[in-house]
Amino acid sequence: MPSAQVFRFSYLLIVALTVEIKIASHAAQTPANRKSSMTWLFETSARAAAFWFNASQVALLTGALLVLVGTYGAFRSSAAKDKFTNERISGNERVTAGALAEVARANEGAARANEGLARAQANIAEANARAAEADERTAQLRLELEHLTEHAIEDSGWNEPEPEPKKSK
Repeated sequence: MPSAQVFRFSYLLIVALTVEIKIASHAAQTPANRKSSMTWLFETSARAAAFWFNASQVALLTGALLVLVGTYGAFRSSAAKDKFTNERISGNERVTAGALAEVARANEGAARANEGLARAQANIAEANARAAEADERTAQLRLELEHLTEHAIEDSGWNEPEPEPKKSK
């Protein structure tokens, strides 16, 4: 498990650095400057100084561990967040592809409807032309009928005035 190995490594690194710092600070102090370095914070006993030194080391170690846990959590949650984001994006892409397919089908239907509309308009124009021809033919036949009717009436004598009756005396 990589996280346990990282934890152990960071713990050992922190302990090694702490020991190295203790040794370096102790070796740098001479008996003459030891007392002066202890008085700058407050006058304390050796036991209290050791307690506060160890408490500070524990606080530093705890802080380092919290940083380590926070960093690990940030990386893990980032990976999980990316996974869910990718799932959401792929879901949106599927929905978009379905919508685009529906749009394509609707466009095909609209094209077929436009073709049908064009055929219907052509049929209407043809029917209007036939109706105009029929109207012309009807008008022509009416004229012929009127002409024939006038000649038939003239030929039959119906148009002549009736003779006046003779008056008896």
